[in-house]
Amino acid sequence: YLEDSLNKCDASIDLWWNSYENMQGGVASYNIFMSENGGAFKFLSNVPSFETSYRHFGIKKDSVYCYFVQAVGNFPTETSSSNKVCTTADVLIFPLFTYLKTATVQAHNEIYVEAYVDTLADVLYYKLQRSLNPAYGFGTVQTQPFGAQETISFVDKNVSTNESSYYYRVVPVSTCNKDMDTSNIGRTILLQGTSNENLTNTIYWNAYEDWSGKVLKYNIYRYANGTWSTAPIATVPSTTLKFVDDIQQFYQGDGYFCYIIEGIEASGNIYGFSEESKSNEMCVIQEPVLWIPNAFTPDGKNPTFHPYSLFTLADSYYMGIFNRWGQLIYETHDINSGWDGTYQNQPATQGIYAYVIRVKGTNGREIEKRGTVTLLK
Repeated sequence: YLEDSLNKCDASIDLWWNSYENMQGGVASYNIFMSENGGAFKFLSNVPSFETSYRHFGIKKDSVYCYFVQAVGNFPTETSSSNKVCTTADVLIFPLFTYLKTATVQAHNEIYVEAYVDTLADVLYYKLQRSLNPAYGFGTVQTQPFGAQETISFVDKNVSTNESSYYYRVVPVSTCNKDMDTSNIGRTILLQGTSNENLTNTIYWNAYEDWSGKVLKYNIYRYANGTWSTAPIATVPSTTLKFVDDIQQFYQGDGYFCYIIEGIEASGNIYGFSEESKSNEMCVIQEPVLWIPNAFTPDGKNPTFHPYSLFTLADSYYMGIFNRWGQLIYETHDINSGWDGTYQNQPATQGIYAYVIRVKGTNGREIEKRGTVTLLK
C-alpha cells in the first residue's frame, strides 16, 4: 500500500509503502514509476528490498505527479504493484536569479548596495550579508521584507570606508524561512595614498568585484584648492590600480588633496545593466616646504631677504633677524614681507646675520629654521 506527502518547502514528494510479504524467492528490490500531468508512467528509480520509502526532488510547481511502486522478486518474472497515488505540486517558486548590481561608497562610512531580484519567487525577506574576507564566511547585517520591486537596496552604515574594503551578497529567504539562493558577491573599492616630496601624490586601490560585465575602466577625481574636479583628471584601464598625480600646478595652494575612484562596468552584463561603484574619499596633505636664500643685495637684483614656502599656513608665520651680538633688528609675521637690509631706517652694515623662521604646514606640523644670511653691498 503506497502513500505520499508533499514537502512544500524543499520542492519534493515523499513516498512510503509497506513491504511485500511471502513472495516466492523473496523481494529483490522496488521499482518506482512516475507520471507527470497525465503522461505515461515512466521508470523513476529503484531501491533495495530493505528500503520502503523514497523522496522525489525537483518537482515543478502546479504539476500533477502520480506514482506506483512495483515489488520485484529474486525471480524477476515475479512482481507485485501497489495502488496509485497522485499529488499536485503546490511547492515554492524559487528565484530564477538574485543579482547584486553594485556596492558603492555613497558617503563617509556609508555603503549603498543594490540588487536585482525575482518578484515571482516565494520570498519572505532578503538578507544583506557582509564580510571582510569571504574565506571566513559572511554575517547578516540587515534584512528587508519582500516587495513588488525588481530592485531592492540597502544602506550599510556600520562600516569604516577609509579602512577596509567590504564584500556583500544578498540572500532571499523563503516563506518557509529557509535560504533559497545566494547572489553574486560585490566588493567595494578602498582607496589609499601618500604624498611625495617631489610634488606628486601616489594613490592606489583594489579592483571592484564582481560585475557580470566586468570592469571597463576607473575614473579618478581630485579635490584641490577647495574644489572637486567636475570631470575625471585621469581615466585608467581596469588592469591599472595605481596612479601618480603631479600636483606642481597647485604649488601656491594649501597642499590638501582628496581623491575618489569611480569604477565603470563594461558592456556585456547578462541582465543589461551598466553600473558604477565609487571608492571612499581619501585625502593626503603635502609636507610644508621652505626655500631660504643664503645671501641678498639690498641695492641689487635680490633686494630683500625673503623665504619662499609651499603648503604653509600664513597666519602661523614668524621671522626674526639678529645681528652678531644677538640683537633683534627685524621681525615680521607677514609671510609676504622680507627684510630690506635696514635697521632703524638706516642701511645695515655688510656682513652675516642670523635668522629664525617658524611656520606651520597645512598638515599641522611646525617647521623651524635657524641659520645665517649674508648681506652684500
